[in-house]
Amino acid sequence: MAELIPLSPSASSKVADIQERKEATARASATPLPGSLADAFAIRPDITVGKYKVRSFCEIDFEFLQALEHPLYEMLIATFSGKENKADYFPRGQVAWELCYIFTHPIDEVEELFKTGTGYVKEAAKKEFGKATFAGVLVLHKAVLKQVMAASQTAIAYGSATDDDDGSKKNAVAEQPSRTDSVS
Repeated sequence: MAELIPLSPSASSKVADIQERKEATARASATPLPGSLADAFAIRPDITVGKYKVRSFCEIDFEFLQALEHPLYEMLIATFSGKENKADYFPRGQVAWELCYIFTHPIDEVEELFKTGTGYVKEAAKKEFGKATFAGVLVLHKAVLKQVMAASQTAIAYGSATDDDDGSKKNAVAEQPSRTDSVS
């Protein structure tokens, strides 16, 4: 077996520095950075409106809205695909009740109700919010839209490579600022 040659003090110091940097890099890579990317998978806190809690917008909500043929679904699809938004609705009546119902009930409960049919969802929404005040439904609707906007603002826009001043290419990445969950 070959005999190991001891390192000089300066070489030992360099090896220790390299190991320390390697460990620091591993720790830094394991910690998510603040901002849009960290927010993308975070469940946002509920927004309390009176006796209701408006939950965060989740991926399955697209399915719920699509099944209901809700105008908000059309608006979101148009926005994300870069098309003209032709959906038009005023937040009252059945479309407002549906949003209020979907976002103030647990996802699993809403999903089970959808399995019985969209008519049952519409009826449950009407039963719970049909006799509510216009102002109450409007405030809940505003909280739902805050949750939808907060979820959609976590997107990161990637651009194609652009020329830098010296002619070299760089990746153009624009990150949107993180949103807060304040209620106004």
